[in-house]
Amino acid sequence: PNGPCFIGKLNQETLEWANKSPKNAYGLHCRCHHYFIPGLKRTFSCPACDGNKGQAVSHGQTMRTPFTWEPLKMLQADYSGRVSPTSIRGKNCCVVLLCPASSKIWVLAIVVKDEITDILERVIPKIRARYSSSLSDKVIYFLRTDNEPVLVSGAMDQTVSKLSLARANIVEYNSQELGSCERWMRTLFTGCRASLRGVDPRLWC
Repeated sequence: PNGPCFIGKLNQETLEWANKSPKNAYGLHCRCHHYFIPGLKRTFSCPACDGNKGQAVSHGQTMRTPFTWEPLKMLQADYSGRVSPTSIRGKNCCVVLLCPASSKIWVLAIVVKDEITDILERVIPKIRARYSSSLSDKVIYFLRTDNEPVLVSGAMDQTVSKLSLARANIVEYNSQELGSCERWMRTLFTGCRASLRGVDPRLWC
């Protein structure tokens, strides 16, 4: 047996054997999948455990960006990453715009990431025209993205200002704040691969 269930079945004889040398202790530690073992002396160094601890670093005191569950109050935007092969229309990437409150989703294929500004200028006015309850209701107030250079560029700032949007960028190294968008992209490409089975994969767009 291995893992956490095995830890509860360790007898005193096994622990005494493991504590006789760092090599024995390290072997038992690895066999138990790096879980904490009561009574085992830490006379060894585990590169895997030390590496994971090294990644858990504290971040600067950055104020959390506003989040709202009101429908169409905020859009999350992210790239899908490069799609291979290039589509028959010459597209090799996707932009996903998603409202986490209402689950409304817009997916647009692009050639280069710089096209995000043109897409926002084209899509957001259409969303406002369709879903606004009055002429003074602009619907979309916040745009949440990660801190990729293209998404924090001067051109992006001008587009956000032109559309009267407030930036709600995620805190650095906290990609889970775009979790809805990330999960949807996995769903999107899982369905895309299934739909293209047996046909030319360039037909994805």
